[in-house]
Amino acid sequence: MSPIVDIKRIADWAMPAKWSDVVPPTIAELREMGRKLRPPADPGLCYIARANDGDELIGVIIALPDYNQVLAKLNGRLFPSGFLKFLWYRRSIDGTRFFVGFVVPEWRKRGDRGHLPPLRPCRPSPWLQVGRGVDYR
Repeated sequence: MSPIVDIKRIADWAMPAKWSDVVPPTIAELREMGRKLRPPADPGLCYIARANDGDELIGVIIALPDYNQVLAKLNGRLFPSGFLKFLWYRRSIDGTRFFVGFVVPEWRKRGDRGHLPPLRPCRPSPWLQVGRGVDYR
């Protein structure tokens, strides 16, 4: 199956029922997001976790390289030499920013990390803080 379809199925299952104002994205929206995220994304930071020899979907994690490490070195200037600095310093990014994460309800609170490889040091993006203290049941 296509990774987009797998992400759609996971998002449909994992979206908390109490989040009535948030709806899972459609296939077309997921394709558009993938097209927009392709330039800054690192394929090694996008995982779909599966169990039972790949038959059962568990969750999805998408992280992006932490470009804030590079932007801090540009001092707010992209021209005349900032763009070259950006290209040079982006090779030295050693952190990630957690962007998307869904886990289907049957696999939540299990503490099982065996289905996902370890990420580099990862910090949540500031806008992800809205989920704190929310009952996900």
